[in-house]
Amino acid sequence: MVAIPQEFPPGAEQAIASYDFTEISSGTGYSNFYPAASTVSGAATYLMATDTSITSGEAVKKLTGAANASTIDYDVIFNLPQRVKGKVILSYATGAAYGNGTCNMHTRAKLYKLDVNGNAKLLDQEYATNLITATVGDTLVTSRNLIQFDLTDKVRLFKKGEGLRVNIYMSMGGGSQSTAGYAQDPSGSADTTEGSALQVIDTGYSTTMTLAIPFVLDL
Repeated sequence: MVAIPQEFPPGAEQAIASYDFTEISSGTGYSNFYPAASTVSGAATYLMATDTSITSGEAVKKLTGAANASTIDYDVIFNLPQRVKGKVILSYATGAAYGNGTCNMHTRAKLYKLDVNGNAKLLDQEYATNLITATVGDTLVTSRNLIQFDLTDKVRLFKKGEGLRVNIYMSMGGGSQSTAGYAQDPSGSADTTEGSALQVIDTGYSTTMTLAIPFVLDL
């Protein structure tokens, strides 16, 4: 009997998941994302980078003056369906510089789920960082912050095109030449004084903000 050759179509390529670190005990793999600013077109726009070789257009998001506030969204959109469960970790440095008067500043962070239409749903409570005060004799004061958004209660399913949003609200008050800010550079470039915006992140601190997302592992 003559053997008849059989040909089978190749299977679809499977995406290979890679993680920055894993927790086998909880069945999760963490991937890091890095908030950044793009200033190519003039006014800054904000995004999430996936590599620390990327340099932000603004290493530090800053405010100046006697009283000021800002609220910025950083979004990551998933191109494949995802399952998220665990503690979503956000770490970043904040800082204040005296200028010509005492400077007080703090930030607040929120985590949202984004649907395919960009509608946002709050996933956990708002978390505030410690108040920083730069007074007479302080060139600048910098603080490290680590926030854990608790998504351990259940697996959250994300469709293709959905994602996560981190919102950072910052407020400050002080002298007319005071400066406040927080880190937002994937590459960790050094903060410097530029014009009226003083350096607020000391050289011993990183200007990288990291969002670590726990994805469910297929074990």
